Amino acid sequence: MIAALFQRNTRTIRDEQGRYESSRIWIYLSRHNVLALLRTIENLSKDGPTIFCFLSIFLLIPTSKPTAMKRSRTQDAIHFDDDDGSESDELSPDDDVHNNEHDSYRLLFPNTNDPPAPQKPEVYEADEESEDDDDSLADSDSEMEYPRNPARKQARHVRENEGIRGLFALNARHNSPPFIDARTVFSQAFSIWQDNHFSRVSLNDLGLIIHLGHGGVKCRVSTVLKDMVVVHSNGIHRRRVQYCYCTRLHPYEQLMAAKLFPASVADPSTAFSFEVLEDFHRHSLSSKTAAYDYCKALQEHTNAAFPTTVDNRYREFNTVMRIWRTLTALRRSGCEHKMSSQIQDRRDDLMALVCPACPEVGFNLDAETLENALLLETHKYTFYIMLDGNFRLQQKRKNTDLEDFALNKGHSYFVEEQAFREYLDKIGDTHDNNSTCAKLKAVRQQELIKFKNMIISRVIAVQCARHGLYLPQGMVDLKKGESYSRADYALAHALGWESRKLQWIMLSYDIWCQYSKNLVSRMQNDSWPWMKEVASRIRGAIPKMHIHGHSEQCQLNCSFMYTPFSGMTCGEGIESAWAEQNHAAGSTREQSGGHRHDTLDDFNNYWNWCKIQGLASYLLQQFKKYSKEYTELQHHIKGFEQCISPDLIQEWETMESSPLNNDDSLKSRNDILYRAKNIKLPTQESQSENLISKARSLNVAIDITSKLVHFIEEGITIEKQQSSLQRTKKGMEPEALEDARCRLRKSIDIWRVLQRELSPSVLPFIVINIRPEKEQLHLPSSFNEEQRQALEMGKIAEIEYEIRLGQAYDAIDSLRTAVYLYNSAMIKKRKHVRGTRYNTRANTILNQLSDDKYGCAQVYRLAYRALVSLGLSEDSLLQPLHRDQLWGRDMTRVQGPGESSTPEPWWWMVGKPADTCQEAWHIECQVIFFGNDTHQLTLSILVDRVRWFRMRAALHRLREELEILNEEFKRTIRSFGNYCRIWKRIGDLAIVKGPGYVAYGYRQAEMYKNLAASVQSAYSDVLKHTPTGVSLDS
Repeated sequence: MIAALFQRNTRTIRDEQGRYESSRIWIYLSRHNVLALLRTIENLSKDGPTIFCFLSIFLLIPTSKPTAMKRSRTQDAIHFDDDDGSESDELSPDDDVHNNEHDSYRLLFPNTNDPPAPQKPEVYEADEESEDDDDSLADSDSEMEYPRNPARKQARHVRENEGIRGLFALNARHNSPPFIDARTVFSQAFSIWQDNHFSRVSLNDLGLIIHLGHGGVKCRVSTVLKDMVVVHSNGIHRRRVQYCYCTRLHPYEQLMAAKLFPASVADPSTAFSFEVLEDFHRHSLSSKTAAYDYCKALQEHTNAAFPTTVDNRYREFNTVMRIWRTLTALRRSGCEHKMSSQIQDRRDDLMALVCPACPEVGFNLDAETLENALLLETHKYTFYIMLDGNFRLQQKRKNTDLEDFALNKGHSYFVEEQAFREYLDKIGDTHDNNSTCAKLKAVRQQELIKFKNMIISRVIAVQCARHGLYLPQGMVDLKKGESYSRADYALAHALGWESRKLQWIMLSYDIWCQYSKNLVSRMQNDSWPWMKEVASRIRGAIPKMHIHGHSEQCQLNCSFMYTPFSGMTCGEGIESAWAEQNHAAGSTREQSGGHRHDTLDDFNNYWNWCKIQGLASYLLQQFKKYSKEYTELQHHIKGFEQCISPDLIQEWETMESSPLNNDDSLKSRNDILYRAKNIKLPTQESQSENLISKARSLNVAIDITSKLVHFIEEGITIEKQQSSLQRTKKGMEPEALEDARCRLRKSIDIWRVLQRELSPSVLPFIVINIRPEKEQLHLPSSFNEEQRQALEMGKIAEIEYEIRLGQAYDAIDSLRTAVYLYNSAMIKKRKHVRGTRYNTRANTILNQLSDDKYGCAQVYRLAYRALVSLGLSEDSLLQPLHRDQLWGRDMTRVQGPGESSTPEPWWWMVGKPADTCQEAWHIECQVIFFGNDTHQLTLSILVDRVRWFRMRAALHRLREELEILNEEFKRTIRSFGNYCRIWKRIGDLAIVKGPGYVAYGYRQAEMYKNLAASVQSAYSDVLKHTPTGVSLDS
């Protein structure tokens, strides 16, 4: 069957060389139907200029009395027989046979000029011996679609009892009359005018017969007609087929030669045109169209009014498409050409596409180059991969087709099923739900009801982390949760035995903090002997989006940003692949096991091919993006270092370059470099206690200091009550409002007594307001600097500054909690709340949470205004808080489009320098670099040190990324160049299989040549725009 797929290439080459003509198919129509059609067209043509020409061909019907054609045995002449059987005058090939065509043209188009006369076909003299001898006839017609003498076959006669009467010569090559594309013969239908409307009449009703075995010409030996259902891209049709019995070709071979794919081999009664298979294949790959929907559309296309009357060939279509997908993969992967024999260290009969940019020793990377690579060049030659699961690609429990198996047999993306089952029987499923990372427990403990009636709960797959291509044999099925034993199997077979030549491997996994434990010991398994030495070379990290759902310790020790030699690898690329494949989940979960594997393998192959197509533009886009970021960050660091002592910079550089012995030393260093350890957020309570401790150490009167602290705290509390009452009084009842004002007035009066004692200088400014929520308290922050000096409020102003600072950070912390609670309530409402009653309750809760959120924001604004008045520095970490900044990203869902480029409000990243990128300072709201130590100089140095290390980490990752991209450009160019040479070589070696194999090999070689040229063009642009400080070896 696969030979037929290469046949189209054979025809193209032979036509160009002039060695053969394209195949012809002869169609016979009954006389009465043809004449009725002609009369209909003639009547319509008289009514106006509109011409109705169905099939766009010329009917070779003489304008005189309808006759039948018959070829003379003595010469290649055509006889026209009357209906009564008497012979008319003989028409020689030398006569003007085209006059009849002109008459027919006038009959079809009476209001137009004569058509251009088609070229008169060359007529060969008859060979009586070859016609009389059945053996010689069989030998001459043994070729599938290329008769040795097509012009002589064109002149074949139609016997008298066949009742003729119209003849179409259909040619796949010529467009001039009377030739049309041979593929249309399987599908087109007429619409005839009757009862004042058009009615569709199929070609089968008009007497169409498809002749096989002789390039479309009727076989003289065959007399049996076979009724078949032919499915084409424009509908499902019934056709009569006549096989050839003078050749040794099986019926299914004759159908394949005519570009019809039989639904069975023994006695086919249904066939699918290559066009409909290609059309559905294209749609299923790009839009994940289900076979059921496509077949239903074909039925409606055939008969929109009564689609149920059309033959349903959904079951046969599914079977044929499985074979078609497999044959297509065999052809495109080079398996049919034995490509694996031409690539060293490549797995045998591999049907999957391999990433051309990732390192493959012996193909796009020299073993000598890898051996001589320095430790500082680790990132250039590291194989970056990512492992992840998908809960949508499930499979329902079926009671039919239990013994089904995949046609790919483990040579594509799914592992070989039988070996996988034997491994599970030996090892068993090892689940780990006892995660030490608290934020993972809710994710790992999936409800079993979610997988009800599912024999397969999810799949887990391995991709290259840099470009998002699926790795061969890196996908396995999972059952009810995540299993380390299955993940190990996918990882081991995705790497394969060729990974023994790789020195560095880095794995991105969303549970790497747990999966990495005992990984090396688990890989000491006889099922994958190559992993015994490879496992120790694997490093890992958590993807950049998923890491926000982990503990603070994981965010430090398992971050790509703080892991050397990882570049700007994100590790989240597989999520976009899952989003695409999820469109097919609805259909694949209904399929049998083998069918599902074949379908998903095909989708993965298409995904990989799309990635390869856009690889040149992707690499160029990434290089330009990170070049700009590298230049900007380099400029920021230089400006920051000008404010730091050179001795400190030198000391920090020494700390940064300290050698790492193992992962433990890396974790310890990250804890020191990228976090201000043992420094807590200042709170209002801690600041108050600190002031009292400071007074005690300086032998200051503790009672006075305590009174001042108490005085300021009480004043801030009253200020909060005033703000709260002003915000909520509009919705309060008059009685409740009056009670609240009375309580507030009582608190203010008690506080005024303390104010007269501790701050008597402000008494002249006090004005009693009948609305206590608007009465001024006259704290030190209510005056400017000159007024405070005049009123001798220096000491009390310092105390208020410290307490206000703690109040601001308390408000930020409360705001985070309020936003988190609001987001959680909103998610629950969207998912679970239905009905007016429950929505009303949910909205009430949301309104309360929203009020809490705005209340926290108002408290921060009060503290911030007071701090600005008291002398807050311009480079402070605290900033104004606007109304449109009261939001936070939901970390429980997958990152949406554009979110990575939209930073969250500043208050989620308190402690983040304004000139540092989001990814460089990505631990959100965990650490704030302001302490309660009395040695402010030491704290300032500590804050600057952490800030410098984080910026330096981001700069190192950007430099590594640019160097990695440079290597990927070179490896991609080399891969495409090697594929070009290999396809040419195997194309030449395939001459024994047929010229179609040769043509396909050269076509693939040309394609990879063009791909290499596109990457080379992009790489030339890269070399022109390399930023300073980055060394690229061209």
